[in-house]
Amino acid sequence: MIHRLKYLFFMIGIILLALTASIFLFTFQDRIDNQTLYAENQDLSISSILTNNYIEDDAERYTTFLYNQSQHVKYAVVELDSTLSEEEVLELLAAAFLNEKDDFVVITQEIASVSGTQYAVYNTEDHSDIMFLLTLITIDMYSNQVEMSDSGEQYRYDTAKILIDSQTGMLYFMGIYYAHNYYEDDDYGEYGDLFLNDPDAAASAFLNMISNQTSVFDTDLSCMNLIECCLTPFQDVIVGDVSYVEDRKDSTYVPMDGYADLTQDSGFLTGVELTGFQLATTFPIGFAARTDNEDTYVTVFCTVQFNKLDYSQKSTFGPYQCDFCIGLEEMAYLFGEFNYRKPSVG
Repeated sequence: MIHRLKYLFFMIGIILLALTASIFLFTFQDRIDNQTLYAENQDLSISSILTNNYIEDDAERYTTFLYNQSQHVKYAVVELDSTLSEEEVLELLAAAFLNEKDDFVVITQEIASVSGTQYAVYNTEDHSDIMFLLTLITIDMYSNQVEMSDSGEQYRYDTAKILIDSQTGMLYFMGIYYAHNYYEDDDYGEYGDLFLNDPDAAASAFLNMISNQTSVFDTDLSCMNLIECCLTPFQDVIVGDVSYVEDRKDSTYVPMDGYADLTQDSGFLTGVELTGFQLATTFPIGFAARTDNEDTYVTVFCTVQFNKLDYSQKSTFGPYQCDFCIGLEEMAYLFGEFNYRKPSVG
């Protein structure tokens, strides 16, 4: 009897092993792959990653990235195990915002903390194919909003997140997250037209603000200055013929005329993307750029997005909805930290 029980348990063990072997095998393989990727990228530094396949020119690197995506190449982001000094952060900020001064050029509020996290964007099929080395700089600023708690007053913070190329200082994307909704304040009531379900009104409000210095962004730069910071690297590869620009096809996108003051070039495709129920308004600025791949063209979208977050519904939208985002749209898709609302385009 005991012998039969042993034999029965042995057979049950064999069957269970057969059923679970594939699961253990795949789990083990995934763990090995992840450890390999982790080990590879933790060993990466700004100097060691610059291999022969790394593209040094900003515009060529970004247009190659867009072209590769059109060929169904998939990219992912990995955090690098490295830190930046405050001096290095300042140098990157000065380069990104085309500023000679050695200070936090985009900030007018008192700074509470600054941190810089470095990332690599790599080809998921070939982990050694690194397309970008990036630094995400997070700056917390003391808000004029104070929150009461059982322990007394607590400061609340406005936050700026700025994505910069670690090598060249190119500005890719930035977002500002306020402790309260500035767009509801009496002093900023004029910006309410940005959120009307009326493309003409939104476009008019945007055109009025893009060249103005305005503290609603908490920056020393105008919106036009920030757009120029993102577009400057592409000046030599921009194609003036609008027929090369990939149009946005969706019912929420409304092409607009009269944007020459914004783009400085009639070849740019511009419009307004309204998401009324979420009170989000996006201004995509599209232009065609040459790539180095057999004279092909890609469309680069620089985007400006405003979000009028309903702060009574934070549980719905999340506490760090981007109140104001600006930069190259594909980078916002790569980094979920920006909480950029992806327009519903085809």
